[in-house]
Amino acid sequence: MSHSTQQELDIAIILLNFNGWQDTVTCLDSLRRADLGSHKVYLIDNGSTNDSVARIQQWQSETGFFGATYEYGLDRESLPIDDSDHIFIINHNNDGFAGGNNIGIALAQLNGVDHILLLNNDTEVTASFLKPLREFLYQNPGAALTPQIRYFDRPDTLWNCGGYLKWPMRVQYLFARQSVSKVTQSVYPLTFITGCALLFDVSKTGPLTEHFFFGEEDVEFSKRLGRLGVPMYCIADSVIYHKVGTTLKRTARKIEIYVLKRLVNTRQQTGRFTTWAAYLYYSLVLLRRLTLESGIPAMEALKRTQRVVALSRKLDEVNKTLCVDYVRGEQVQLSSTPILE
Repeated sequence: MSHSTQQELDIAIILLNFNGWQDTVTCLDSLRRADLGSHKVYLIDNGSTNDSVARIQQWQSETGFFGATYEYGLDRESLPIDDSDHIFIINHNNDGFAGGNNIGIALAQLNGVDHILLLNNDTEVTASFLKPLREFLYQNPGAALTPQIRYFDRPDTLWNCGGYLKWPMRVQYLFARQSVSKVTQSVYPLTFITGCALLFDVSKTGPLTEHFFFGEEDVEFSKRLGRLGVPMYCIADSVIYHKVGTTLKRTARKIEIYVLKRLVNTRQQTGRFTTWAAYLYYSLVLLRRLTLESGIPAMEALKRTQRVVALSRKLDEVNKTLCVDYVRGEQVQLSSTPILE
C-alpha cells in the first residue's frame, strides 16, 4: 500500500546485524532515545557466528525494546504478520547485505508498511533525525531520501550527503570528508543515494538487488531509481553519525572484487557504449590501484586485471564466494566458474 498523509505514513526502520552486536545495541540505544513516534524497528541478525544473538537478547531483557522475536526460515511469505512495537528476526543463514535487509522489507510489507528506512548498524541517530525526513515525504511522496551523514569520531566532518552517478557509472559523493559548514541548504537533489541510511517507498522501487552479496547494491538501486523516475534527495536537516571503518585495508583482492561488481552492474544496466567505456575506465582504475596501492608488479597487475574483466563478462551475480571468501584470502580461483555454482 502507498501512504501519503501524516496519519497514514508508516516507516519501518531496518537494521542488519552480522557479528557486530556492540555497534548494533549502541545504534538501538540511539533509536530508543530518538523520537520515532509509532514507527517500528525491525532488527535482523544475519547468521552471526559469534555471540551476537545472545548479547542482543541480553540487551532485550534489560530494555524490553522488542515486542516479539522470531526465527526465520527460508520462506519470506511465512514471515509473521505482527503489530508488535519492534521485532527481532533471527536469520540462521548469512544472506548478504541485500538479502538480509530484504527479509526486513518483506516483513514490513506483510505488515502493511511500504516506506522503508535502511540504517547501518554502525550508525547512531540524533533524537530528531526522523522528523525532517517525514516532513519532506509529506510534500514529496515517493521520493527516496538520505540524511546528512557525519563521521562518528569526527562529528564536524561529513562522511557524505549522498552524491551523483557520473558517466560511465562512477560515484561522486557530495561533501565527502568536508566540514559540516559546507552544508548550507536543507535539501540537495541527488542521483546517487547511499545504502547506509536510505528511506524509500518499496512499492515504487522494489527491494534491493541480490545479485551482489555485499556492496554495489546502492549503485544498482540508484541507477534503477533514475530509470524509474524516482527523485532522490539529501535532507540535510536530518543528521546521523557513522562509525566508518578506519582499520580496513584496501587489499588487492578487495579492489578486484570492487571493480568486478561495478563491471557486472554496468553491463546489466547500461547500453553497449557506456559499458565499453566503463570497461576501459575501470580496467585502468584497477591496473593503477593494483600497482600503486598494492605494490603488484605491472605485468602481474595486468594479468589480474584481464582476469577480472573476463570474469565480469560471464557473471550475472557476484556471490559470497567472491565477496567474502576470495577477499579474505582463501584459495578461490577468480577465473574458474564452478565456484559460482
